[in-house]
Amino acid sequence: MGYSDSKIMEFDTLDSMLNAIESGRGMSVVRKQILDNRKAVQGINRTELLSPVRIEFIVSLNRKSTKGLSKFILFLKSLSLYI
Repeated sequence: MGYSDSKIMEFDTLDSMLNAIESGRGMSVVRKQILDNRKAVQGINRTELLSPVRIEFIVSLNRKSTKGLSKFILFLKSLSLYI
């Protein structure tokens, strides 16, 4: 079901992720408003998702979770988007 691939890339910033997507190195689920607000993003194909998408985080067992990721997960839980 859906897309699966054993290759996972990790990015520190939204800009680096969008640059990788724009250069054809991968794909991601990104809010429409983020792409609308970034006029520099030209080469990204957009496909609207018609139903909710489950968001999962892959965290290495050998690395401590960052404070930013922990806050983001709490934020998603507060919106009832994270299951």
